[in-house]
Amino acid sequence: MDRSKYLPVGWHIANKYEIIEVLGEDEFEILYLVRDIKRKGSFFVIKELFFETFSIREENFVSTSIEARAVFHKRKKEIKDEINARKLTIDSDEIRIFGYEEENDTIYTIMEYSSNASLERYLQYIDSDGASLPMLSKLVKEDKKRVSTSLSIKIFLALIVLLGMAYYLYQFFQKSESVESSKSSVVDEKKLPKLQDREEYVVKKVAKAKTIEEPIVEKKPMVLKSELNISKVSKAVESIKADENSSIKTKEENLSKRQRNITSSIDTKIDNNSSLKVNFKSKEKVEPEDNSSTQTPEVAIKIFLDNYIYATATSVKESLKYYDKRVKRYFRFRNIGHKTVANSQKRYNRKWTKRDFKILDFKILKSYKIDNINYYKIKTTTSWRVSNSRGKRLSGKSRGIMILKEFENSFKIVSIYRIK
Repeated sequence: MDRSKYLPVGWHIANKYEIIEVLGEDEFEILYLVRDIKRKGSFFVIKELFFETFSIREENFVSTSIEARAVFHKRKKEIKDEINARKLTIDSDEIRIFGYEEENDTIYTIMEYSSNASLERYLQYIDSDGASLPMLSKLVKEDKKRVSTSLSIKIFLALIVLLGMAYYLYQFFQKSESVESSKSSVVDEKKLPKLQDREEYVVKKVAKAKTIEEPIVEKKPMVLKSELNISKVSKAVESIKADENSSIKTKEENLSKRQRNITSSIDTKIDNNSSLKVNFKSKEKVEPEDNSSTQTPEVAIKIFLDNYIYATATSVKESLKYYDKRVKRYFRFRNIGHKTVANSQKRYNRKWTKRDFKILDFKILKSYKIDNINYYKIKTTTSWRVSNSRGKRLSGKSRGIMILKEFENSFKIVSIYRIK
């Protein structure tokens, strides 16, 4: 099977049904086996209107050639009428039809799943040799297995997250303890012994030293001796205070010097790395110069294209500012407004979550005037690189045509499309 013709397995239709398998096709329709996203074990069969000869798939959208487009829309209307008619008449022998969904520029018919029915009952123009749908019991078993597998993966990821949080908290508390211990190494006057306790300690030391080292020659009155002891004790206490204060001041000065050194080194690194700001600015939007009247068309168009390609890769809302109110041609669309352009860009951005575009070169093919307004037809060469959430990556170069309309010292895109 040519897989480019079919919607991929796992694709969601109308945000209700998930594609499990491609069952078959005929000249006018493709048959899918799907499951209800919100109800476990609930399966349906969906038919997609797709002309084998005249339809192609572009980014999951069905595009039909011009000569068959009228027939394609007529068949869509017939399908709606048939579905509405069959809802009124219920036949037990027929495959039940529950309704339809319009999406991807085509129509999807929601049908009953029956494991006993052959593909001929679903597709009118197919020779399936009696091929039937897979058994319901097998599908239910596979669905339960898939659900259990996804649940196991979620539990495993939750355990990893919990372990990561526990490790982070452990590291955080370890760092906080180390900071507290480093702070406690600095002498804090509040944590020193009280003055009364220090005086008593000094008194005991002085008294012990006097009894050991100084022999008593003669006895002096008690009053003189106590006065002498008190004066010596006060001097010793004052010397201890002075030593402690000087040590505290010395350590505080050392800390302040260390902080000043760290701050100056950080400032020096910031000054040395100031060139980084220039690199970041080079990736931002290019602002046009004030002397736009003296700019050549080539320079003005170059600035416009750089800003446009930057906005296209970042924001749909910003990119719409570069389009005219009525766009004559937007790739496969013609004569549309901003709403259609925005919807097309949103679908593209949902499919390719990461996008990188760069206009390599452009050439002005011709310029002309309509109602005193300048128009420019240019040919562009763009390099692109995209990837999706499943890891699929694509890249290459493409050429395109743009028609620009001069508007308030800038331009608006009137037409844009790819060429071979």
